[in-house]
Amino acid sequence: MIMYTYLTAFLSVFLPFFENGVWVLAFFYLLTRIFRNEKLIKIARAITIVMLILLLIDLIVRLFTM
Repeated sequence: MIMYTYLTAFLSVFLPFFENGVWVLAFFYLLTRIFRNEKLIKIARAITIVMLILLLIDLIVRLFTM
């Protein structure tokens, strides 16, 4: 029973990170594929990195406040 509790807590923390990360990556990938622009690609890359870092910080905060 304890293993189930830990597994549930682990999944409730890590799954949102990967789900949201996939959405961020997919959005900016499709955006740069539709609109071919060097400036847009650089901005999208920077925003993607910032968003993934923020999601990672959110994951760490959730992990330590369980």
